[in-house]
Amino acid sequence: MATLTPTEILSQTLEAFKKSTPLISKFSTDLSDERAMKDQVIQAHIRQLPTVGDYGADGYFSNATNANSLFLDVPLTLDQHKHVTINLTHLNALSDEKKNTSIGDSAFVLGKAVVDSALAKITAANFTNSEIVTTANTDKSTLNAARKNLVTQGANTSNLYGLINSDFSEALLEDTRITSKDFNGQEPTDDALNVLTGVSGFKEIREYADFPANAESLEAFFFDPRAICLATRLPNDSTQLAASMGIPSVASTVEVTDPESGLSMLGIMHMQPGTLDMYLTVTVIWGTTVGGTNLDDSGYRITSA
Repeated sequence: MATLTPTEILSQTLEAFKKSTPLISKFSTDLSDERAMKDQVIQAHIRQLPTVGDYGADGYFSNATNANSLFLDVPLTLDQHKHVTINLTHLNALSDEKKNTSIGDSAFVLGKAVVDSALAKITAANFTNSEIVTTANTDKSTLNAARKNLVTQGANTSNLYGLINSDFSEALLEDTRITSKDFNGQEPTDDALNVLTGVSGFKEIREYADFPANAESLEAFFFDPRAICLATRLPNDSTQLAASMGIPSVASTVEVTDPESGLSMLGIMHMQPGTLDMYLTVTVIWGTTVGGTNLDDSGYRITSA
């Protein structure tokens, strides 16, 4: 039975985090290994379309689009700093299969905290476009109407997604226009959570069992990636400061970055006095900005009657 190093554990946690939080890939993201402090405000850069200009006296330089206008700067507060701490002494005593399960569970709860913090902001205050639907009457026509409303309000038509709760998902699966092989053939897989692809113009509609009602009877949310902006950073590392000042450190750190997404996590290794148990803390700082005046056209809420 092999002993995992902290770097290997952190790498496995990062990989499990990506697999357990596919929703994050539908957001606009700024994932970085830069250091930051909790409650620090940064600017999220949201892509904008350029404008068409008339050919004029200065030729093709007439009515040129200012490069600064190609991105919309949205302030984002890094207001979340959470962690998961793993007992390395206990972990290394487990079988390889149980080790992987424990690491995967740690990644899941951390990833879920990131997703839930964003979904909590899908409110009427942040997205004014919405409709009320009786859940029992939810069907493919509901999706068709959501698509039309997103298109007409100015959403990005090439990148539309949906998040739905389990009641909404159950109603959709009762519609043969969605599940019949003569139409979309969206039969559930061995994963209990329902995922629809290519239905009514949406690339993906995903069931999320913990989708929040947000005290507004929220049932579903349809959107393009601009609707939810997520930024992650690494917390400032005090061990580096201690080393620069010649102060003995009581912990060591390691960071791992996913080369594809840029998502980074910080690992802090420390030993508990007395028991001499060794621990690895996996931590990340993040913040989200959801909807608002400038991005109101990117989302569409459905609430229940």
